[in-house]
Amino acid sequence: MSPLTRAALRIAVGVGALEAVLALAGWLERPGVSYLAWLSVPIVVASAALAVRESAGEGRDYAGQLIAGVEVGLLGGFAVVVLTWLIHQVLAPEALAETRALAEARALAAGGGPAAVADAVGLSSAFGRSLLRFIEVLMTSALTGLAVARRPRAAG
Repeated sequence: MSPLTRAALRIAVGVGALEAVLALAGWLERPGVSYLAWLSVPIVVASAALAVRESAGEGRDYAGQLIAGVEVGLLGGFAVVVLTWLIHQVLAPEALAETRALAEARALAAGGGPAAVADAVGLSSAFGRSLLRFIEVLMTSALTGLAVARRPRAAG
């Protein structure tokens, strides 16, 4: 298995497990503990950094290492989307219900109509949560690749 595939699997398992714990424990609904969702960032950074370094060991140049960071983000991101969606559709469908109700109440209190409510509630759905996780994994992996990639040294 390639280093990029291993990293994507580590990301999917780590972020998926964290999302399952947050959803099943009911912590997504509580603003005081919902920040724990950011614990996925160190998982993504460590996995992407290891994959980029391993890709350098395989002979990839600087641009190839940057692409490796993006590839890890895409592979891991797609896997995280599927897992997050399944968690919120199958395992814990009620996990986002209070979050959706709160977003709807805020939109209505601000004088918003149906369009404002739809916008506010959209990211509180299983699809919205999955989309946010994908963006998080992709951007974090790409930035990690940028930070970790090694430029070749001039011979001399």
